[in-house]
Amino acid sequence: MNKKSNKLFEDISKTYADQQVQNNPEIAKLLLDCGESLQNGDRQQLVCTRLSNGIASYLLGHQFKAPKSVLKLYSQIEKSASTYRGAMSSSIWLNEL
Repeated sequence: MNKKSNKLFEDISKTYADQQVQNNPEIAKLLLDCGESLQNGDRQQLVCTRLSNGIASYLLGHQFKAPKSVLKLYSQIEKSASTYRGAMSSSIWLNEL
């Protein structure tokens, strides 16, 4: 893993270790799956986007309530996820021309 992937993995691990997250199987599984994706070589930006989408879906289904560590992780990854979404949508638009 590269430096950014290692940092993301560390952030996911720290969040996963939170007791409130451990008591929430839905969030714990999301974090575990994303951590495994990084270890399996998936790109950091793709994992950020997947994780961001998963957290956003969770928040929508749970009245915008989540453990503080999850919200902190979300704020850390959202910029990278937004950049990746923008780059992918731009390439799709350009291919349609």
